Amino acid sequence: MKQVKAMVYDALTPHERVVATLEAEARGDATEARRLVESCPKVTYRANDERYSGAMRAIVNLAIFLEMELRGIALAAAWAMATDSEHLPALLAKMLTLHTAWERAFAAKGLDFALVETFTAPVRNPVVAFFLDTARDIRALDAQDMEGHAAATGAPPPLPCVEPDPDETAQWQDMVEGHLRDFLGA
Repeated sequence: MKQVKAMVYDALTPHERVVATLEAEARGDATEARRLVESCPKVTYRANDERYSGAMRAIVNLAIFLEMELRGIALAAAWAMATDSEHLPALLAKMLTLHTAWERAFAAKGLDFALVETFTAPVRNPVVAFFLDTARDIRALDAQDMEGHAAATGAPPPLPCVEPDPDETAQWQDMVEGHLRDFLGA
């Protein structure tokens, strides 16, 4: 009987093995799931050095992760902009914080950030790009320009200066560097 079961395991296609493993796991049959894994045919592959291909995957995965974080903030910023909310500057500052951390983490690993951004550009959402550009533009305004606006118009500046939070930037930078360290070394 054991020989028959071994023949059945050996004859499974990859798709059938996946289905059988999921079914075994779903019914809590760890023994059967382990047998399915252990009886899976072994194959030898030739591949690029994992340190290289892993680093490239890590860069893309980090870009996707950052983009997801930025999209959530951009959504809130769009809402704040539509409702004349006073929260818009803080949201823009949060976007700059994440982007600055990302930039510093890659620079710390000796990677040209402009090249990294070009490589990961396909994941960038146009709404995120708009709000990041807006945040950069506001940040670029000289404090004198803001004061000059207030003096000339008698009104407060349209938006307060937008600056990344140094502590939060350091935390995000540490997280990104930690992921890069796994592939690029110390």
